[in-house]
Amino acid sequence: MPKAESIRRKKSHKQWGSMPVSSHKKAVSSQNTVFQPVFCEFVGVLIQIHKTALGAGERIMRQMCKMAAVLFLLSGLAGLSAEAGEITDGLIAHYKFDGNASDSSGNGYDGTVYGADVDGHLSLAGSAESYAQLPHTLFDGVSNFTFSVYCRLDENYGGYLLSCAGSESGNELLLGYICYDQVWEIYHKGGGYRLDTESTLLDYDWHHVVMTRSNGLCQVWCDGVGVGSTNLVSDALVVAENGVILGQDQDSIGGGFQSQQAWRGDMDDLRIYHRVISAEERSQLGVAGDIDQDGLSNLMEVELGLDAAVSNAGSDLDGDGLLDLDEVNVYGTHLLKPDTDGDGLSDGDEVNEYNTDPLQSDTDDDGLSDGDELNTSGTDPLNADCDEDGILDGDEVANGLDPLSDNTGSDLDEDGILDGDEVANGLDPFSDNAGSDLDGDGLLDGEEVNTYGTDPLLADSDGDG
Repeated sequence: MPKAESIRRKKSHKQWGSMPVSSHKKAVSSQNTVFQPVFCEFVGVLIQIHKTALGAGERIMRQMCKMAAVLFLLSGLAGLSAEAGEITDGLIAHYKFDGNASDSSGNGYDGTVYGADVDGHLSLAGSAESYAQLPHTLFDGVSNFTFSVYCRLDENYGGYLLSCAGSESGNELLLGYICYDQVWEIYHKGGGYRLDTESTLLDYDWHHVVMTRSNGLCQVWCDGVGVGSTNLVSDALVVAENGVILGQDQDSIGGGFQSQQAWRGDMDDLRIYHRVISAEERSQLGVAGDIDQDGLSNLMEVELGLDAAVSNAGSDLDGDGLLDLDEVNVYGTHLLKPDTDGDGLSDGDEVNEYNTDPLQSDTDDDGLSDGDELNTSGTDPLNADCDEDGILDGDEVANGLDPLSDNTGSDLDEDGILDGDEVANGLDPFSDNAGSDLDGDGLLDGEEVNTYGTDPLLADSDGDG
């Protein structure tokens, strides 16, 4: 782990502002098993696929991804430690931000939120009025600890995750991310340290950040990658009452906030341990881990606003008839939206009853949504031309025709050429072709079809030159 570059600065003289960034490097997750780092990248690929609107031509690829996900998940779960699960040893406080900043560990370290939303995440506005305050006794008198949090930035804007103010020194402890330099900063008992790193938070995705302090050695990890360490004084922290703040840098105890230093983005699943957790435990809490062992990665659950510590293995949160685990790992549907593709059919009905694609609103690409075909036109959502007259069901409905009745004997465009003949000869049955000569052979298309029997799209029908 690289050593930090020691810096010195006076309190609040440095302003962290918005700066443009031309290029970023995304950290590759590093874990203790072969399975976990590969699975982390694999999860990222699947999430990207699921975020993309896929066309009908890619359905085979998507099905392969679904099958691969299941096989990969099963093989990976077999490699996880048998001891994986909720980590409670030394857990002092756990904040899930489900409507408030209460401490779910049962230890009573409830916090208070100011000017921020807490609907599944702590969503901070990046202003001096948006922050959360935690009890000072979480850190006061503590020498060894772990601070673990999922976080996400909204903009190219640096800010501070954690600030602990002491009664004597300005910042007893401070952890922040400086966007324009793409470095982490630790400020401790009058000394500032920047941790050089190739990791970035400027992709606006969720990241897992861990800071530990053990007998003066402070270390930081982002998504399992060690971004730096520094040796601090080993004295226990001295934190004043009202002096623990999330999302701000304190210029005075419990206040003195500046919007230029505020965190603009989200936090979730924040844990504080009065011990240094192990590398294996960091992995279990990390993006590729599965702390509740429900088959959904911690990262997926955080992104969806779920409780990463509560199993969703047998649940169906959106009531669509598909288990949450299957929605994410098998079908790629959204486990909080009962109708992922918005076609009027629930994901469960599409998979279990109609065999339609829950990720594509028009499975057969005929111009009618699956829901309209089943509920309105009475056509088959898996057959683009139900009456087999060569005209797509959607085109027939759009032109007032019956998609269940053969229209080959009609002449919709009144050009003197039967629609069936137009379709058979590659002509548009909705466009007048009587006076056209599409192949430029000197014969009108109507004459070619009705009189001479030649191909209206081929200048030399018999190929004799």
